[in-house]
Amino acid sequence: MAEEFKPDDIFSSLNQAFESALSKVGKAMTDNLNTTVIAKTILDLDDAAVAVAKSFGQGRENVIGIKQAMADAYISVVGLGGELQDIQKIQTDVASSLGRNIVLASDSFEKLFAASQVTGKGAGEIVGKFKDAGFSAYQASTQMQGVVDQARAIGVSASAVSGKVLENMSALNKFNFQGGVEGMARMAAQATSLRIDMKTALNFAEQVFDPEGAINMAAAMQRLGVANSELLDPLRLMDLSQNDPAELQNQLVKMTQQFVQMGKDGNFEIAPGAKRQLREIAKETGIAYDELTKMAIGSKELDDKLTKIKFPDTFTEDQKTMIANMAEMGKDGEFKLTIGGDSVSLEEAFKKAKDDPSYLEALKSASEPKKMEDLAKEQLGVLGSINASMKTLTKLPMAIARGTTATQALELPAELTKLLSKTFDTQELSIKNIGKGFDEGAKDILGSLTKLASGEGSLTEVFTKLSENGQKLNDFAQNAFVSSTENYKKSLDDLTKSNNMFFKITEELFKSLGKSGADFIQGKDQNYNTLNAPKVVPQTITSPVENKQSLQTPTNQPQSSSSGTNEQVVTANVNLNITAPPNIDTNQLMIAMQDTGVKEEIVKTVKSGMGNNGLTTNPNSAQAMRTMAEMSGNLV
Repeated sequence: MAEEFKPDDIFSSLNQAFESALSKVGKAMTDNLNTTVIAKTILDLDDAAVAVAKSFGQGRENVIGIKQAMADAYISVVGLGGELQDIQKIQTDVASSLGRNIVLASDSFEKLFAASQVTGKGAGEIVGKFKDAGFSAYQASTQMQGVVDQARAIGVSASAVSGKVLENMSALNKFNFQGGVEGMARMAAQATSLRIDMKTALNFAEQVFDPEGAINMAAAMQRLGVANSELLDPLRLMDLSQNDPAELQNQLVKMTQQFVQMGKDGNFEIAPGAKRQLREIAKETGIAYDELTKMAIGSKELDDKLTKIKFPDTFTEDQKTMIANMAEMGKDGEFKLTIGGDSVSLEEAFKKAKDDPSYLEALKSASEPKKMEDLAKEQLGVLGSINASMKTLTKLPMAIARGTTATQALELPAELTKLLSKTFDTQELSIKNIGKGFDEGAKDILGSLTKLASGEGSLTEVFTKLSENGQKLNDFAQNAFVSSTENYKKSLDDLTKSNNMFFKITEELFKSLGKSGADFIQGKDQNYNTLNAPKVVPQTITSPVENKQSLQTPTNQPQSSSSGTNEQVVTANVNLNITAPPNIDTNQLMIAMQDTGVKEEIVKTVKSGMGNNGLTTNPNSAQAMRTMAEMSGNLV
C-alpha cells in the first residue's frame, strides 16, 4: 500500500533543511575562532606544502612561499567545490608535467581547477600539452576556455572536444590552423559531432602536404569519380593541408555524402553500388572504411536536419548546428527536442518560441560563451553549491596558517628537537661506543662473579671490579657531558642565525640556563658577580712529608689610627702545621717565620689578593678587614 501523502511533510522537510542550513552557516562562522580548527588548518597546510616541496626535491626553504600561494587560492577553489588537496594536486601535477619546480600564482589555481572540472582533464595534462605547443602555464586555462566555448557553440561534449584537442596539440606546430587553438577546436568539435577520430583528417593532411602527394591524391580522386572540386585540385589540397586542416576535414566529410542514401525504413545508409567505390577511396586516402562511413552518414543526417528545419531568422549558424545536434528523429519521422521535460517536434518548438520568445532561451544560452569558473560552479548542483559557499565563510584559520608566524611556531618544536639530537650526537654517546663499554664492563664484573662462584676468586676481587667499572662509568659520564655541552653551544649558535622570532626568545631562555661543560666541571660560574668580594677561608699549610710541629701564639692588638685615617687593625690566631723533610730543621723555619718582613709580606700578599689588586672590593672595608684578620696576626 502506497504511503499516504501529507502536505505538512513538505513544510516539515523544508523547515528541517532551513534549520540545517542555518546550523551549517553558524558552524562555518564559529570555526573562524575555533582553536582546534585553526590548529588543524595550520598542520594541513604545512603538510600540503611539504608534500609539494618533497615532489620538488627540496627542503623547507620554499615552504612559506608555497603555503602562501596555496592559501591565497583556497577560498576560490573551495567555492568551486574543491579542497586543499585539489590545490596541492594541481601544483604537483603541473610541476611534474613541466619538469620544473614552478610555484603557481594563486589566481591560476581557480582557473585550472575549473578547467579540470569542466573538461574532465587533469591540470597537469592541460598545462603540459599546451606547453608543448608553446603556451605558458598561465595561458593554458585561457586557451581551454576557447575550446569549451567552441564545444558549447555547436552543442557537443566539452569533455570530448577538449580530449581531442589535447591529444592532437602537437599538430599546432605542424599545420597552420585558422585562429590557432580556436581553429583546432572547431575541427575537434566537428569530429566529435560525427563520432570520428580527428587524426583521420590530420594524417590525410600529411599525405597531401607536399606537391607530389597532392598531385597523386587529386589524380586518384578523379579516377574514383569523386565529385568534389576542392579535393580534385592539387594546389587547393596543398593549401588546405598546410593552412586550414579544419576545412580539409570538412571537405572530406562533404565528399563522403555522395555515397549515402535514405533507406526504406527512413534511416540513412551507404548506397549498395557505392560501397565498393568507398572501399577504393579508403585504400587511396589511407582513411579507414569505418571512418568514411561514419563521416558519410553523420554528415548527411546533419545536413538533412539543417535543410528540413525552418529556423527563425534570429538563430546564428552555430545555434542552428547546436539545435540540429540536439534534435533526434522520432518514431513518426519528425525531429524532436526535449524541452522542459517534454518531447516536442522542432516545428512545434519554433511555433511556441514565436509566441513566447523565452521558450528557447535556455537552449540559446547554452550555445553562448560562459566563464569556466561559472560552469564549474553550476555543475555542482544546488546542494553542492550551498556547501561550497558555506566553506568560504571560514577564512581566518587559513589566513593564520598562511602567515609566517604560524610557520615559525610550527617549526620551533622540530628545531628544538633537532638541537637536542645534535647535543647528544657525540662519539662518546654513539651506539657503538656505549655498547662496547657496556660489554667490557659486563665482562669484567661477570667474570669476577664467575670466579667467586667457582671458588677461584674472592669477594674483594668482585668489589674491586665494581669499583674500577664505577670509576670508568664516572669518567665516561664526565667526558660525555663535556662533549655534549660543547655540541649544545654549537647548535645554539646555529639556532641564533635564524630569523624565526620564536627562536630568538628560546635562544635567550637557553642562554640563561648557563654553563658550558668545561666551566661546569671546573666550577666556574658564568654569572660571576665582581661586586661581591670572594671569601678567604683559613687554610692549613703543609708540606708533603710527615715531621709535624704545631705553633700557637694568641695575641690581641689594640686599634690604632694614623694620618687622620681610620684603619682597623685586627689580629688573629694562626695555627700552622709544618711538615718538613728530614734534612730540614723546623726550628730554623720557625725563626724565619718570626721575621717582621716576612710577616708583612704575607699580610700584604693576602690583602692584595682579596681586592684583586684594587680592581674590585675596597680592602679597607670592615668586612674585608675582618676576613683578612683570619690570615693576619702575630706569627710567633
